[in-house]
Amino acid sequence: MHRLPTVFAQILRLIPRTEFEKLAREHGGQKGVRSFSCWAQLGCLLYAQLSRQMSLRDLVLALETKRRFLYQTIGTPEVRRSTLADANERRSYRIYEAQCLRQVPAHRFRFRHKLYSFDASVIDLCLSVFPWAKFRRTKGAIKLHALLDHDGHIPSVVRITTGSTHDIQEGRKFVFEPDSIFVFDRGYVDYAWFYQIHLQRAFFVTRLKRGATFRVVARREPPPLSGVTSDQTIRIKGSKADSIPVELRRISYIDPGTGKRYFFLTNHFRLSAKTVAEIY
Repeated sequence: MHRLPTVFAQILRLIPRTEFEKLAREHGGQKGVRSFSCWAQLGCLLYAQLSRQMSLRDLVLALETKRRFLYQTIGTPEVRRSTLADANERRSYRIYEAQCLRQVPAHRFRFRHKLYSFDASVIDLCLSVFPWAKFRRTKGAIKLHALLDHDGHIPSVVRITTGSTHDIQEGRKFVFEPDSIFVFDRGYVDYAWFYQIHLQRAFFVTRLKRGATFRVVARREPPPLSGVTSDQTIRIKGSKADSIPVELRRISYIDPGTGKRYFFLTNHFRLSAKTVAEIY
């Protein structure tokens, strides 16, 4: 009787094994390996994702019930929790990153800059269950900070902090890739930080904070029917002026869908004003 392959086996077939094993060798994943190969590790991690396992113990118990199929799909008859934990700790993530980055589509803009978005989200927790995550007097929470790569929308960095950590505290820890564009909201407005991004030869796009004082240095005529109502070169004034001793670009834009007006701030002067607005 002919047996059809399992759905899991069919998913694994979509991954070119020869190419994957070549990457594993390049990044030292097969060094000193006797039985639990990188391919087996990939199979375990993929199964954990598809079956929504919450821990290594849960994963190993789930795989134990599939022992008949393990050897056929990932090449090993059993998986021990300690073996899987050691592999996850010691083997380079680049084995998986390289293959993933080769498959993802680029962002939709025509420019060649790498484009990233940085944001944070508060995740509520039950304070009686997680007393270490105290956020407010009767509320628990953690905060997830994520840097999203718009080539395929893959998170480049994910950090978890206490819920009370200010967004900008994590932003200041980043080293910015030259010639890349970083997008973030007004929760990250810090002129000294903007200047550090500028000194690292990277670009930012954000919204101008309400009440910001500035001096207009130059004006450019906005293109008609673009939604852009002004395109200015400015200098920050007041007590914050010394924090960012360079010219910036202020763009006023009306969203045609909602009619809402936005004021964007960037250190990029070569892109069109409409593109800057669309980036945000």
